[in-house]
Amino acid sequence: MMRTVNRREFLARSSGLVAGSLAMPAFAAAPILTVRGAIEGADASGGRRFDLAALQAMPQASFRTATPWQKLPATYSGVALGTFLSLLKAKGTKVRLIALNDYAVVADIKELVGNGALLAIARDGASLPISDKGPIFVVFPFDSDAKLRTDSVYLHSVWQLCQIDVL
Repeated sequence: MMRTVNRREFLARSSGLVAGSLAMPAFAAAPILTVRGAIEGADASGGRRFDLAALQAMPQASFRTATPWQKLPATYSGVALGTFLSLLKAKGTKVRLIALNDYAVVADIKELVGNGALLAIARDGASLPISDKGPIFVVFPFDSDAKLRTDSVYLHSVWQLCQIDVL
């Protein structure tokens, strides 16, 4: 069973790299995402926890885009939100996305999926560090459609994502 770390411990453990590995951040073996709510397979606390390896083992998607926070295009890869929620057999219509700094936003699942939301865990092939929007960044293919370059979509671009509540 995976142990959940609190935010302070998460930040402390993820600030460096695992000895002998430049590719794997220190948080790689610790749960980095908790999902609660209307999902299957929840544990006694009502949630499921995922470490980086579990997210990497899921079907991967990627796209190249610039963001409002990084003007040069980069390739973001990870699990498409729709795929992720489908694998969990999520039954809700909305999600609350929560970041390490307690930023939270509620969004319609159909809107997020329709806009191509990606739970990005890598940019240009490298894991996302906490200091640069990681370990999970909800990103959209902003360059593919002008409708994605709006404040309402930017509000859903949660970086340092640590929890999803399926509502």
